[in-house]
Amino acid sequence: MWTINDFPAYAILSGWITKGKYACPCCAAETASRWLSNGQKFCYMGHRRWLAKDHPYRLQKHLFDGTLELREAPLSTSGSDILLMLNDVQYRYGKRIKQRLRKSKASCSSKKRQRQESNFQEDSVMDKEEDESQEADLWKKRSIFFDLPYWVHHLLRHNLDVMHIEKNVCENIIGILLNVDGKSKDNLKAKLDLVDMEIRHVLHPEYLPNGRRRLPPAVYSMTKGEKDVFCQVLKNIKVPDGYSSNISRCVNQKERKLHSLKSHDHHILLHDLLPIALRLSSSKQVMCSISELCNIFKILCGKVLSVEELDKLQYRASMVLCQLEKIFPPSFFTIMVHLLIHLPLQAKLGGPVHYRWMYPIERFLLKLKNYVRNKKYPEGSIAEGYWAEECVTFCSRYLEDVETIFDKPSRNLGEVHDEVSRGRNVTEEVRFLAQGPNQIVKRYKGYIINGFRFHTKSRERLRRTQNSGCVVTSSTVSYASASDANPVQGNVDYYGILNDIIELDYFQKFKVVLFRCDWVDVTNSRGIKKDKYGFTMVNFSRLIHTGANVIDEPYVFSSQVKQVFYSKDLTESGWYVVIRNHAREVYDMGDESTESGPRTDCFPTSSEGILSSNDDEQWVREDVNEDAQLRDLSRFAETRQQLLSVIPNHWTTLIGFAVANNLNCKQHQDAKIKIEGHEGNPI
Repeated sequence: MWTINDFPAYAILSGWITKGKYACPCCAAETASRWLSNGQKFCYMGHRRWLAKDHPYRLQKHLFDGTLELREAPLSTSGSDILLMLNDVQYRYGKRIKQRLRKSKASCSSKKRQRQESNFQEDSVMDKEEDESQEADLWKKRSIFFDLPYWVHHLLRHNLDVMHIEKNVCENIIGILLNVDGKSKDNLKAKLDLVDMEIRHVLHPEYLPNGRRRLPPAVYSMTKGEKDVFCQVLKNIKVPDGYSSNISRCVNQKERKLHSLKSHDHHILLHDLLPIALRLSSSKQVMCSISELCNIFKILCGKVLSVEELDKLQYRASMVLCQLEKIFPPSFFTIMVHLLIHLPLQAKLGGPVHYRWMYPIERFLLKLKNYVRNKKYPEGSIAEGYWAEECVTFCSRYLEDVETIFDKPSRNLGEVHDEVSRGRNVTEEVRFLAQGPNQIVKRYKGYIINGFRFHTKSRERLRRTQNSGCVVTSSTVSYASASDANPVQGNVDYYGILNDIIELDYFQKFKVVLFRCDWVDVTNSRGIKKDKYGFTMVNFSRLIHTGANVIDEPYVFSSQVKQVFYSKDLTESGWYVVIRNHAREVYDMGDESTESGPRTDCFPTSSEGILSSNDDEQWVREDVNEDAQLRDLSRFAETRQQLLSVIPNHWTTLIGFAVANNLNCKQHQDAKIKIEGHEGNPI
């Protein structure tokens, strides 16, 4: 038994304050935090503690926060230790009278801004007191769950909500990459914090002769063109039915940002779409680090987990967080980013996250809200609605001729086949197969099989969803050349687009559904290839098994097909990136030939070599010189205004306008030559 809650409710249920210097409930008093004086908040770094003692990252202080890391990973506090610390702690539940009186007086006699200042002073005093306190003094109360006799022996008492962790991590990544106002963790205050920490001197603000400050572009900075590509990929993508909401509606190409994203949208972005969008608009260092982060979340959210894989995942999580510390500023590392380091251990103790995150809780809360009929008494409405539904469910079990989820007929009959029991060698199925199907077949434009909803290409032409992508895994013999005497047999994935669905009827005995697809030529590099990051790309202008030859096989059994969807590549015409889809609301028991269950498809990334490198990092992106160009163009605009001011009033005529335009063009060319001569450096 454990609690499932979001992070603010973690403090209410456990008694540990999840804000401030010691915000991590797993690290407790050993939380590695640092106050950012310019950003006015705490950052939570120090992930090198989870590395091996002899790892070179521990001594590379110039690549991290400027300190050597000699500490070990903190150990979680057991339930018995918590009870021992809280024996003498007295806590009065409810709001205190003095606080309520003080709050009422402040609201009546002062403004909201003054109340915020007083709260900030109180918080600063509390932080100073926490610095001098012990771990026992950091607990707010003794959790009421310790009244249960077995609660003290639990290794996992309160779950970290993976749903909200994914949401906050994805928001941080998108905000800092797209430099969204109010959401970006990279701004002037973040650069000034680097000055205070005396690290990454190349990223410090530069003061120009005109009094302005220039912020050097970091390695994760994106140009306007790259932001357009990022947004265009998400704008054009079409996903299958039931996969997610319409992500393209949340893309604002004009302002180059994403808006109105729900928690599940962030989940889909972090698991599947974010690396696809970044492969064309980000550097290799940033792309590989974010892809590795997405792989970690993807494995954590898998249906099948193994202890050996989770042990490796703990090391991968510490490595990717250390790599992110080398790339992003300290303001990026909020408490939700830090909590990733504790998720593999909780997965080992609690199992798959599908039974421990907030998605079913949020859906149930939405169901309870729908019970409200009288907004004046919401609690009573919820109680009455829940009680009424229970009564209807109980009575439906005793109603005849009413099919419910409790008395619906079985899908598979349990009787033994009569012909088999009589000992017949030839069954009716074999006879009907020998006779052949009916010459009249049925044609469909949509079909549901294996937990997937398939549509033909013609049906989804005007739809915002994509359900025509198919993949079939076939055992194929491969030859290295025409003279190869030792062929190799292995599984080959054939990718295609569904064009037609037909149903063969064997005279009402049984039916067979066939899919006809346009299959990509997977035997030639002109039809399929891997990009520099390892993503599979296909070209539908190179097809095989089109049906033009007798030996072609354009049809496959519907039971053999799984679903994929494609994202158009904006740099190479005709090429598409393959993204696999997984069936929902079905039991995936895995392959019968293997003992393992369903496998989690991770992103192919070459981050292992990057994560293990000990060379100095390149923090400044040299190919981004938009700031220098904008400054020179602003000077050109001022010069243009001066030129226009000295031109006589008749400049508005055609001749005068041509003279002014020639002068402006000449000045613009001079400014452009000046920019190229300085190579983007401040002037």
